Amino acid sequence: MGQKDKLLSAYLNRESVMADLLNGVLYHGQPVVSARDLSDVQTFSRETFRSRSGNSYRATRQRDVLKMLHRNGRFLLFAVENQERINYCMPFRCAEYDIADYQKQLRRLKKLHAQQQDLKTPEEILSGIRGSDRLIPVVTLILFHGSGEWDAALRLSDILDQGAMDDRTRALLQDYRIHVIHLASLDETLFQTNLRELIGLLKRRNDRKAFISYLEDHRDRFAAMDEDVYDMLCAMLDLRSLEINKKHHQRAKEDKLNMNRAFEEWGEMLRNEGRALGKAEGLAEGKAREERFGKLIGQLLDEKRFQDAAKAARSARIRARLYKEYGI
Repeated sequence: MGQKDKLLSAYLNRESVMADLLNGVLYHGQPVVSARDLSDVQTFSRETFRSRSGNSYRATRQRDVLKMLHRNGRFLLFAVENQERINYCMPFRCAEYDIADYQKQLRRLKKLHAQQQDLKTPEEILSGIRGSDRLIPVVTLILFHGSGEWDAALRLSDILDQGAMDDRTRALLQDYRIHVIHLASLDETLFQTNLRELIGLLKRRNDRKAFISYLEDHRDRFAAMDEDVYDMLCAMLDLRSLEINKKHHQRAKEDKLNMNRAFEEWGEMLRNEGRALGKAEGLAEGKAREERFGKLIGQLLDEKRFQDAAKAARSARIRARLYKEYGI
C-alpha cells in the first residue's frame, strides 16, 4: 500500500468520516448513518492452505478499511479499498476479500455450534450450521483517487474468456460486480467532514487557478483542520509547499502546529503564485492580441486597404469585423 492509500485509509477509519462517506455516496448527503452506528472490525485475516504436495502455507489479506454498521438491530460490514492506480484484477481481488470475510464468519459460527453441540439433524452436522443461520452481508466500495477514468473491468465476467460459451452455458455463469467510486467525480458539497475539501481539490488539481481559488474560498475550513488531515491532503495532492510550511513551524519548536498560521502563510504563497500566474497569462494574452492585430494590418496593407487599416487601429468594432472577414 502506498503512502497516499495509507493516509487516506487512516482518515477513513475514523467513524465520523466513514459515516460521512456512506451518507454522501449512498444517501445524497442525508445524515442516515451516524458515527455511533459504526464500529471497528479486524482488517486482516490469515488463511492456511495446503498445496498438492501436502505442504501448508498461510496467506494474509489486509483490508484498507472495514467497519461494522449496526442499525435497527441488524448488522452490515462495509469495506473500502483505496486505489490510486487501476487494477485490472479488481473484481477477482474484491471477491477474494469478501469470501475471506464470509469464511471468518462461517468459522466462528461452526465453532460456536461445536462448543454448544446443538446440531441435531444429519444435514446440520454435515454443514456445521443450521439452515436458519445467516451471515452478515459484506459490501466493498472501491475508492478511486487517481487521475483519468476507471476503464478496467467492473465485473468478473469482463475478464473471462466467454468465446466458447453458448447462451445456455453463459446463463449458468456466476458473476461478481464491483462498485467503483471516483472521488474526483463526486459532489463535494454532499460531505460534511474534510472529505469535502479533499474532493474539491482533487477535481481541480489540473486547473491551477481553480485550485488556488478553491483554497482561498474555503480558507476557514482548511485552517481549522487537524494535523493528520493536513498531512493526508499534502500527500494526496502532492502539496510539497504545504508540507514544507508545516515543517518550518515544527523546526521553530512550537509546542503544537498552528494550523491557522500555517495555512495563512501558505495561502500568501499561493496568492503570490496566483498573481504571478495571472500576470504571465495577461502578458501571453497581450502578446497574442498584438500578433493578431499585426497580422490584420499586414493583410490590409498588402491589399492597399489603407483607410480600413486606419479605421481598424481606432475601432474595436471594425477590427472584429475585419478579423472575421480574414478568418484571423
